[in-house]
Amino acid sequence: MFRHLFSDKERAIELYNAVAGKDYPSDTELEFLPANALIARWNDLAFTIGNSVVAFIEQQSTPNRNMAIRLLQYYSSMLNRLSDLQRKLYGNRLVSIPAPIFYMLYNGTVKIPASPIRLSDAFMETRDEPQIELIVQVVDIRYTVNNEVLNKSASLTGYAILITEIEVGGS
Repeated sequence: MFRHLFSDKERAIELYNAVAGKDYPSDTELEFLPANALIARWNDLAFTIGNSVVAFIEQQSTPNRNMAIRLLQYYSSMLNRLSDLQRKLYGNRLVSIPAPIFYMLYNGTVKIPASPIRLSDAFMETRDEPQIELIVQVVDIRYTVNNEVLNKSASLTGYAILITEIEVGGS
């Protein structure tokens, strides 16, 4: 349901503006990334915005501390599909790639910390400065009147209300 609702360009921009604190106009260039057959589960939402940022957004109703690993797979997969990139990687000029940004939108009943999920948290050996890092911003989208993110997106508010009604009706 989440993927279907936000597969509309204007709603995707509205959602991105709400979670990222941006103010892109509704006519901003946005391109949804195609699903990848190599990954058994598609990510919920991925798109480039303005050709310079690629946003990966996952909606979760259960806690998932592995989200950084999953999103690293999605981003790597996206880079592998850029055929132009693959040809240029062996040249001596630096190749420009879209800057990734990662979000996990959480609407579960179990309280989780709002702190970011880091790829380095999964490393078997800890280091002061990991050689690679991926940070997933955790955004609470549970319906409350005071939820600032929901107040910035009518579509996300409607989604949150619907999920709340389903949970209340189902219990």
